[in-house]
Amino acid sequence: MNQSVPVDQRWQSSSAQLKLRALRASLLRRRRALTIVALALSVAPLSAAAATVPVVACRLQTMAGLRSVSAPSSVGADIGRQWKGQIAYYTIGNLAVFAPAGWHCVGHSGTEGSELRVVPDASDLTRTDLHGHVGVVAALLAGYGGHYMDVLATGAPFFANLRAIAAKEGTRAQPIAGEHLTYVSATQTMFCDPAQIRGTGGGSGGSYPSCGIATEDWRGTASQRKTTVFVPDLRILSITLQSNDRRLMVVLDRLNALEASTSGF
Repeated sequence: MNQSVPVDQRWQSSSAQLKLRALRASLLRRRRALTIVALALSVAPLSAAAATVPVVACRLQTMAGLRSVSAPSSVGADIGRQWKGQIAYYTIGNLAVFAPAGWHCVGHSGTEGSELRVVPDASDLTRTDLHGHVGVVAALLAGYGGHYMDVLATGAPFFANLRAIAAKEGTRAQPIAGEHLTYVSATQTMFCDPAQIRGTGGGSGGSYPSCGIATEDWRGTASQRKTTVFVPDLRILSITLQSNDRRLMVVLDRLNALEASTSGF
């Protein structure tokens, strides 16, 4: 004669089976994830390896006129094999960036700082700024003398120490509406301006996003300060590419972020 099982006991048994199945499924998903990670790590050296990248010495416009830039013919960089021949290293000496090969470049240097602009269209070299245009821009804002106010106005939204100094100086610096910030460290913050958002990115405000990294540089002119306010130089690099170049933007972001963290461009 079959004995009936109480409803609550059957429910508990069914619930335990469901939990066991869920646990097994979770373990299986975790095992698959670990397998995928292991495969990714095993093939990483095949897709990213040290390669020779050509160097482009850009013409530099200074207060005294055009100046030639001395640079090696090539540098080593960890780029994917699929990008070999498609990326170059552009420099004006105190500023340098990785950008698509074959582009045009120019640098400007003055008492307030320096700028390096790399663009696919040579006519964009003479624009006041790259608003809404494709290009890579590296800028150095000098923190010494009266120029420290420019550093505070631009850098305070990125860094807590600059916000504190700006507050003491009576300078209000609000984050740019719509700009996305990712805090990397006390001296580095990544930013991204979506399409149509005019932000920190040199080519922001147009049809394409403009993303980059801001870096405090205490190794530069900070030691030459001539005021009681002690602020660093501020280095800002931004990349603006067309939407179908997202994979290239990821590669350039990685290369330039590493460059900024090791040598400050």
